[in-house]
Amino acid sequence: MTAARPEPDRLVLVLAGELDYGTAGALTARLAAESAGPRPAPAHVTLDLAAVGFCDSIGLNTLVTAWKAQRAAGGVLVVGAMSPLVAEMLEITGLAGTLTGG
Repeated sequence: MTAARPEPDRLVLVLAGELDYGTAGALTARLAAESAGPRPAPAHVTLDLAAVGFCDSIGLNTLVTAWKAQRAAGGVLVVGAMSPLVAEMLEITGLAGTLTGG
């Protein structure tokens, strides 16, 4: 579900498929692993959701929780790319500006 694409100034996690009850835990675990490794936790995390075809309320809650955790640690988490479905959901819920850094 997730692939990491390290960049010089950020960590990009590319998600594909569904972000729901069955997969949200994997994203949470991946973010925790990135913060707990031997290297410093990434200050800037970008989530690429362009290939996410479905996201339910559990997935949305996971995004918000991850955003809050990264912010509490002094970092930034943004959604850098998103499928039309995810874009519409973030717009409807009023989270588009928050999660995209806008």
